[in-house]
Amino acid sequence: MIISINILINYVGFIIGRWLTLHWRLSSLNLTRIYAGLVVGVACGLLLLRVGTPTSQSEVQSFLGLSFLQSLFFGFVSSIIALQSLIKERNVFYREKNTKMYPVVAYVFGSALSEIPYIVVSSTLLYVIFYFMVGLSDSTEAFLQGLVLYNLFILVNAYLGHVLASGLTTLPLCVLAATGFSSFWSLFSGFMISVEQIPNYFAWATYMCPSYFYIDGFISSQLFCSCEVDPIPLPIPTCDGGLNCNDVCDFDNSAGCTIISIPFTVPAVGNVTAPTVVNIPINVWQFVQGAFGFDYQPEKSMYRLAVFAITLKVIDFLLLTFVIKAKR
Repeated sequence: MIISINILINYVGFIIGRWLTLHWRLSSLNLTRIYAGLVVGVACGLLLLRVGTPTSQSEVQSFLGLSFLQSLFFGFVSSIIALQSLIKERNVFYREKNTKMYPVVAYVFGSALSEIPYIVVSSTLLYVIFYFMVGLSDSTEAFLQGLVLYNLFILVNAYLGHVLASGLTTLPLCVLAATGFSSFWSLFSGFMISVEQIPNYFAWATYMCPSYFYIDGFISSQLFCSCEVDPIPLPIPTCDGGLNCNDVCDFDNSAGCTIISIPFTVPAVGNVTAPTVVNIPINVWQFVQGAFGFDYQPEKSMYRLAVFAITLKVIDFLLLTFVIKAKR
């Protein structure tokens, strides 16, 4: 058993080395990924330059929209780049598989591990540029949570490209399928439609979308607040059931505790009173929870994204083992 493991490790090392060489030879693809990260990071950072962590309703919506679009776009780019490199080498793999040069599991491990350095470099470049140009939370924990979540989300997109390259016949068909997955993930991510407004018969779709777990984890790491503002229109808002907000809210370290006002229309009562509009005080985190259905669970989101990545590679293994797309 020990010898078998050692042999498998040697096979995996061989595959990793060959994939790294392939990535080096196909430098245009990986340079495209790095350039895309640089350009998207700078462009998105300029749109919200030095705005900081959002502290109003409009800023929250702008921040969520930009975070959602740049992650979705770069994830799609990573899928397409993975597709191109894998389809180029697919027939070589089937030839070596038929000659029993190495087991399929070694190929799957090697292709998975060789992808990680390029993903980490390109996605970290984009994330760091965007994070510091916008001027998000100074918390080291919030920064690292978002960084891990972003890298995992982009890795899931790259592994989706692996699955499509192993299961479909041509590059155009793979690109079409990648576009379909990207659209599905964006629709049920919680940004386009609030999680609470998704019909019950589509509730399962939210949990099939890695984009939901990324957005949920990243936004909550930036805007979570442990206190709740009482939704009562008083001259001085109270929190957590009538307490002084300064005593229970961490305004200095959590921008999500910033108190904002949401207009609320009080309906007319018969012919006695006319409809009136009052401003209801809530904090930024309460607005995010109510408008988008997000919750504070960055660690759970990391685990779920990791499960997505592992599941995709298991599917990749099954497709490479039982489905042959080699050209005769």
